[in-house]
Amino acid sequence: MVGNREVIHRPVLLKEVVENLVTDPKGRYLDATVGEGGHSVEISRKLSPGGELLAMDWDPGMIALARERIGSPRVRFLQANFKDLKQTLDREKGKLFTGIIFDLGISSYHYEREERGFSFYSATSLDMRINPQIGISAGQIVNEWPLDQLVDIFRKFGEEKRAVPIARAIVERRKVRPISSGVDLSLLIENCVGRKRAGVHPATKVFMALRIVVNRELDNLTDGLEGILSWVKSGGRVGVISFHSLEDRIVKHIFRAWVKTGEWQWVFRTPLQASAQEIQCNPRSRSAKFRVVERI
Repeated sequence: MVGNREVIHRPVLLKEVVENLVTDPKGRYLDATVGEGGHSVEISRKLSPGGELLAMDWDPGMIALARERIGSPRVRFLQANFKDLKQTLDREKGKLFTGIIFDLGISSYHYEREERGFSFYSATSLDMRINPQIGISAGQIVNEWPLDQLVDIFRKFGEEKRAVPIARAIVERRKVRPISSGVDLSLLIENCVGRKRAGVHPATKVFMALRIVVNRELDNLTDGLEGILSWVKSGGRVGVISFHSLEDRIVKHIFRAWVKTGEWQWVFRTPLQASAQEIQCNPRSRSAKFRVVERI
């Protein structure tokens, strides 16, 4: 048990991450999105007494869970958003990293906690903030933002083709009463565009768009990758696991730009993806793509 709950979180592409990231047991590593600690547990097991892992997350709840789960003296924990990586690492004043991993997926912990408001089935909240102490909530966006802004974010960040009717339905509904929970919003969308097809909930893209905007996920990703450039040693690697095309596009373009400088090289040109066996055990892995580059 971790934090009075059964550990069911399955880290995506675990074997691939450890094999391609931990190249020196005595090296220094950074898990920039430690979550419940799935990748960090295995990375720490590969380290010798001279190795070190810095486990970081923006959500204080995730840090608490990971700290309980990872009992290694070679792991230190740090609460910070990876958009602030450069400033955070500058304050750390440690040696350069041998490997850095970003896992951009949302933990099962967030979906399971109703008060966090990430789930279609949350009856108590429509929050979606990874750090619940900072920023605006998804509920504020759907209840306060004008029609044209809702259409824009649903199209841009959710790639939702039905953005206009969904946004109009939201605006009409909030005239009567606020949209107060995940289940409230998901049912509204379902009534607007129809029930799920091929196993995909009709609210999926809208929820993704809201989550991205609430947490500034794409901007944070860009800032985070740019922030670690000066902190990777020669021969060190940076890996990113992305879960949708918007994230993967950013990672691919940034890594390509690094490679063009002649200071980096691809570890593999085509991103690694989950096997059929992993997808069967963990359906959330089906959209994951893992890209890795190495400093020459």
